[in-house]
Amino acid sequence: MTDIKRKRIETPARDVRRKLFNDPSVGKEDVARRQSIAPRKPPVPSRASLGPLATRTNLVAKPPPRPSDLHKLPIKSRPANKPAERQNAPPRPLSRSVVPKPRASFSRPVRPGVTAPPPKKSISDHPQFIELKEQLFQVNEQLKNSEEKCANLEARIVERDSTVADLERTAVGLRDTIAARDTTVSHQAKLLQEGLHARKLLHNTIQELKGNIRVFARVRGPDALEGSPFSFPDELDGKSLQISGPPTANYMGTEASKSFAFTFDKVFAPGATQPEVFEDISQLVQSALDGYRVCVFAYGQTGSGKTYTMEGPPGCSNENGGVIPRAVHQIVTEAKCMDDQGWAFTLEATFVEIYKEEIRDLLAEGGTYDRRPGVSASGATTFESSAPKHEIKHGPDGTTITNVTTAEVTDTEGVFRLLRTAARNRQTAATNSNERSSRSHSVFTLRIHGSNRNSQQQTKGVLNLIDLAGSERLNASGAVGDRLKETQNINKSLSTLGDVIYALGAKKSHIPYRNSKLTYLLQNCLGGDSKTLMFVNLSPAESHLSETLCSLRFAAKVNACEIGTAKRKVS
Repeated sequence: MTDIKRKRIETPARDVRRKLFNDPSVGKEDVARRQSIAPRKPPVPSRASLGPLATRTNLVAKPPPRPSDLHKLPIKSRPANKPAERQNAPPRPLSRSVVPKPRASFSRPVRPGVTAPPPKKSISDHPQFIELKEQLFQVNEQLKNSEEKCANLEARIVERDSTVADLERTAVGLRDTIAARDTTVSHQAKLLQEGLHARKLLHNTIQELKGNIRVFARVRGPDALEGSPFSFPDELDGKSLQISGPPTANYMGTEASKSFAFTFDKVFAPGATQPEVFEDISQLVQSALDGYRVCVFAYGQTGSGKTYTMEGPPGCSNENGGVIPRAVHQIVTEAKCMDDQGWAFTLEATFVEIYKEEIRDLLAEGGTYDRRPGVSASGATTFESSAPKHEIKHGPDGTTITNVTTAEVTDTEGVFRLLRTAARNRQTAATNSNERSSRSHSVFTLRIHGSNRNSQQQTKGVLNLIDLAGSERLNASGAVGDRLKETQNINKSLSTLGDVIYALGAKKSHIPYRNSKLTYLLQNCLGGDSKTLMFVNLSPAESHLSETLCSLRFAAKVNACEIGTAKRKVS
């Protein structure tokens, strides 16, 4: 293909600018004027001036007629209504394609003595721009991280909302379950109260029909040097025990040991705890709150654990307390529970001892029972004490003792204070049989007065808890002087108690209550309308085997004694 050189079209404006720019006679003051001359639009060349270049693509096409001027054109010049695909089709290429050569770049010559302007700096190279760009990048990164955190938090919120909804549904279910269980518990509690009431009635009915003195046997735990001759064949019911005697030689010369078996209402082995012992007499103690007269006394030889059973060890607490503190605690608790049923109770306690056939107030403060020499009206020498006299009186309301201190009981701690005061005043001494032997019989009496504000019903119950002095042989105790007199009085009162029990068992017309202050004080408990229980405390030592057998035989006689039907004191 033959190259066609483009003919440069000279125009008057271009010619003038070229002449002015290349003319050295033009001064600097004309440079601005020459540069300010705006280029003019070249005129449209005619076909005659272009010659053979007229058919090329550089011809300026006429603008198409406006839609508003179409009606002015002749019919042949109007555009035909071609289909849409023909109108949108690309234009046809020329029959002769001419590729124009790129125009050469002409650098403007620098006039001598004129300094070229410095190249313009790009804004992207500015330090502040770079710094702002870095800050923008960091902000974008922080924004991106914040958006990610927000997305994670939103996801966690959605998850927690779902969890909260599940927990709320679970809580609603649990509330319904708790409400149902509360209803069941209240119903069961009502049934339990009814069952306890029925059990109480049955227990009282059985005791009233039986009419016997109940006997519980308790074996003290052996010391390190003591062997125990006891065995308990009936461990399931716990009502029998067996004791093996020392080996003896028969008429043929062979040695054999004789065994003795006893059966009581309850037998406690050496491992029995204080709560287990009290649990079996709790219903009997409850009878005192219902208006019955109740008597519980501990019998046995010295050192067999009577004081431990009734009071507990010295300085005891609620955990190892004996029958007295536990019984009072139960009565105080039950009295508060019966307040909802309209009952109000007052509890009054007295604590006395019978020492050498003399009644002494263990709760008296500052009084002394030591006898001092004096002179009577006739001039004879007498021995009198500064403490007031105490007398036993039996009446419709029960047995009372005059001139004794009465303490109101409201809680268990008050009972422990009374026990500590009584322990300081009670007569104790050391003997060959026991290093801390009680030398007197102690009697704790709790009077219970109840009134119902709804039914106007009133009850009067009495709870007697008695710790008898221990029986001991004179030759074994080694007592002399005052200890000898104490031992003689103790054995005499216990012997009188045995005579009373024998007379009651034989149903004799005369019962020797007045032969001893102890039996006279227990007259309503042994032969009246009260519920009576005896603890027979036993020593596991083999050296005390003969005294143990005596205690067991006496307990068997007491258990067979019928004292009559107990009656409730209600008005």
